[in-house]
Amino acid sequence: MPLATGSRVKPSIASNKGIWIMHMLRFLMFDTQTRTQPNFNKFIQELSVSMNSRTFANIDFVKLAEKYYGASLAEFFAQWLYGYNMPEFDVEYSFVQRDGSFYIDGNIVTKKVDSDYQQPMIMRVELKGSSSDESVYIRENIKAPQSTFTLGPFTSEPRKFVFNEFMSVLCESNVKQK
Repeated sequence: MPLATGSRVKPSIASNKGIWIMHMLRFLMFDTQTRTQPNFNKFIQELSVSMNSRTFANIDFVKLAEKYYGASLAEFFAQWLYGYNMPEFDVEYSFVQRDGSFYIDGNIVTKKVDSDYQQPMIMRVELKGSSSDESVYIRENIKAPQSTFTLGPFTSEPRKFVFNEFMSVLCESNVKQK
């Protein structure tokens, strides 16, 4: 779990913004299927080698991150490097059964950000009869001001749902099961 959680989040943002950006980049590049981070590891290696003992600008950092992410990170850096708003998510979810399979249906209201805000979010689902090591990790794109999602189908009934697994996005979240 990151250093700044709970009541320590807001005071730590100003002094730890760079660390939070690196933490969130790590999980943007996280492979939810293999549960590994080879692209982030390559990014860090090239960053340390190419930027060692030379001055580099934000744009150099952004271009290198995009190289290993494989797509534009303009919105990410607009929010987290150049912006200052921290999102708040109100999440309601329910476990449902349809057509012999299990699903998680949810609704997310996003506050304290611009109306065009969007962010990939890692969620974890534990299924009954499994250990947490056998959990399913899913990445969903959250859009302001409101998003809905359906996770599944699952062959076993969900036991637990975790929004923002790994604290992969700096935010405040209020999560409730309906």
